[in-house]
Parts: sequence; structure tokens; C-alpha cells
Amino acid sequence: MSIGLRLLDLTREWHILAYPDPLGAREPLIKVSVRRRASAKTDVKDLREFLSRLHGTDVGIFVSLSGFTKPAEDHARQEQRRIRLIDLRSLADLWIQHYDRVPTEDRVLLPLRQLHFLVLPEST
Repeated sequence: MSIGLRLLDLTREWHILAYPDPLGAREPLIKVSVRRRASAKTDVKDLREFLSRLHGTDVGIFVSLSGFTKPAEDHARQEQRRIRLIDLRSLADLWIQHYDRVPTEDRVLLPLRQLHFLVLPEST
């Protein structure tokens, strides 16, 4: 399956646009916005602004490395449109889960090293 993907300048409203075909003619359109704030969590106002740009069958993915306020998370859960909130922990979990499928040249963005632990039998 071939998908279309367009990475946009970070000053635009969408940072990533993805679609199920290379021409972008089929739905749904996946719109991704990334916030890299150091301290302030993303609030309901930011989430509503993001949601206002989703139309029809669009799927929204909102990445906020500083996380989301509880009201923003609650609002997203109640939202009828398809939206996924991803904080730093979720991003790391997804990266680890799908790391084997990430192209080798892209793994340099967030390289992982496997760590092994010795598990000793429990004494009774």
C-alpha cells in the first residue's frame, strides 16, 4: 500500500499531512500538529484551535511533548471527530513498539539500544 506524505514548515498550521494514496485524492486526510513547548502543557484552547481545522473524515493527531492539561484530555475524549493525543511518553512507547519497522536511515532521529536484565529465580 502506497501512501502520500508531506512534511510542512513548522510555521504552518499543519506539520504533517498524510493520505492513503500518493496523490492525496482519497480520504481520510491525516493532519498532524506538533508542539514542542518546554514547560506549558497544551490546553483546551489549543486543542479547540486544532479541532477547528479538521473537516469531514479528517483524522487529527496532536503531539505535545509537554503533555496536555486534564481539561484538554477530557475534551478530546468527548470529541466526536477522530483525534489522538500523543504526549512524550506515548511518543516513546510508539517509537519502541514500531522501531523494527522504522527505516534504518530514520532510526538516527531517536536511536534505541536494547538493554538486557538478568532475571534470577525467586527464592521461597
